[in-house]
Amino acid sequence: MKQILSLALALIPCLAWAQYPSNGNQKITLGEQTTADGLIYRGVASTDTVRKPSIDTMAYMVLDTTTNIIWHYKKATSNAWLRLNLLPSDTASMLTNYWRSGRFSGTLPVANGGTNTTTLTGNKVMVGNGTNGVLTPTNLHWDNENSRLGIGIPNPALTLTVISSSSNDGISTYNTATNGAA
Repeated sequence: MKQILSLALALIPCLAWAQYPSNGNQKITLGEQTTADGLIYRGVASTDTVRKPSIDTMAYMVLDTTTNIIWHYKKATSNAWLRLNLLPSDTASMLTNYWRSGRFSGTLPVANGGTNTTTLTGNKVMVGNGTNGVLTPTNLHWDNENSRLGIGIPNPALTLTVISSSSNDGISTYNTATNGAA
């Protein structure tokens, strides 16, 4: 029994080494992490501080502390580094998958999450009208500083202020628990 226990204790470090592949030169230092696909670097990226990844790497991004985004991609002939903020033609082609035309300016359609307008009126409540755009009705006002909604008044005095010049003014409430009684 002692021989089996001694053998097991001698082999446990071998099992631990087998779980982490190493070429004997691996290291991890602050600011960089080496992975099987290459180097992910957080710091000032340059040709001196960023190493080339393995040939089978398809693509990944490097973000550095000087607000550069460097995109690594595999060309037909070799791997290449591309800094997005310096090459707008490549940037546009990479963004095509996210924005249909590569880039957009002006209004973003409602179907793509936009408002279909270039400007918004201040202190107005936006109301969707389907697929054509967003309306800003003249009788709905929002006081952002005090978190107040005004209906018919641009400067609401309370959390909800309703003012009407109609002879039919008032507030109607409806409770479904009382069989439709208003």
